[in-house]
Amino acid sequence: MARICIGFFGFIRNSINYEIFNQFKQLLPANSILDIFITCPNKVNEYDDPLSIIDMHSEIIKDIRAAFGTCNVYVDIYEYDPLIFIKKVRNLRLPDYTSYPIYRVFSGHFSISRLCRNITNFARDNHINYKNIILTRFDIIPGVKSLGNLLEHVDENNIHIWRRCPYSSDTDAEDRIIISSMKGVHALADLYENGNTRGIDIYETLVPENILGKYLTTFPNLIKLPQDGIKMELSPSIKVKYSGNTRDYMNSMLKKYEEISIT
Repeated sequence: MARICIGFFGFIRNSINYEIFNQFKQLLPANSILDIFITCPNKVNEYDDPLSIIDMHSEIIKDIRAAFGTCNVYVDIYEYDPLIFIKKVRNLRLPDYTSYPIYRVFSGHFSISRLCRNITNFARDNHINYKNIILTRFDIIPGVKSLGNLLEHVDENNIHIWRRCPYSSDTDAEDRIIISSMKGVHALADLYENGNTRGIDIYETLVPENILGKYLTTFPNLIKLPQDGIKMELSPSIKVKYSGNTRDYMNSMLKKYEEISIT
């Protein structure tokens, strides 16, 4: 019986329910043992009121556990502080904006790396070698329609990363959903802390997919493969990421950082 690890990272943004998870579960091999890892900020949406934080006892976390049913569920909720990521952008002498605030690239990398460290530590401590690991976001799974047969073609040295939907690229990595071996997860665990130390300018374009692709190419023993067969539609909940509320909040954080720096 296959044992599959599924890791969710980033803002929850939308309530997960049985129907959404069951739709995603149908894409996996039947009778699989599922270990679910959740690594998310203590806000459902970035712009939520500071008092509207979530923790292990929040209703949305209880709903998530109920939706996953008999699966093994491991939850890691961390305090979200955008000023930390803005500081990292400034320390690297990167612009605040391209088409989107750059600090959100780093907050995303932080969540991915933290999730991958959680999976790595759990697997090591429990002597588990996951053959298949799926990394994705809550706001993506409603739009995932097919994983193709990629789960049949993961070995200990590869990661299915090159984007094939909605366009094909062998330089832009797919950061919405990743299918990987443990070796790929080990690499991603260092993305946030050591992304700028890999010997090339991975931040040259400041396009998140391109940054991730460049980073992974610095691991020569990790085989990077295309995501042939994955089919995704734009999930309605992802619109929250680009909403006016979100942009207003991000602009206010950039302004707040400036005020703190001046004082």
